[in-house]
Amino acid sequence: VTETLTPHSKICWGQSPQLLFIKPRDFVTFCHHRWLRDGTQVVVNQACHHEEFDEDDDNEERRLWAYSLRGATYISRHPDHPSTQTR
Repeated sequence: VTETLTPHSKICWGQSPQLLFIKPRDFVTFCHHRWLRDGTQVVVNQACHHEEFDEDDDNEERRLWAYSLRGATYISRHPDHPSTQTR
């Protein structure tokens, strides 16, 4: 976590490893999460900028930035195994 904004939102930094010929990439993302009445957790992600991670940083090695513009994930309990599994 780079910066916690509220109890339900934060700005996160992440990095994906190199996968075959795709170089590793940095991500800076605004994440917001909520729980619905049925216990399902909803996580919404959106690409953002943060002063701690500047794309124009002149580092020893050049970072590659990737953008996931917006996404959402629903995490709910498995109906057959509610105490041990999610779907």
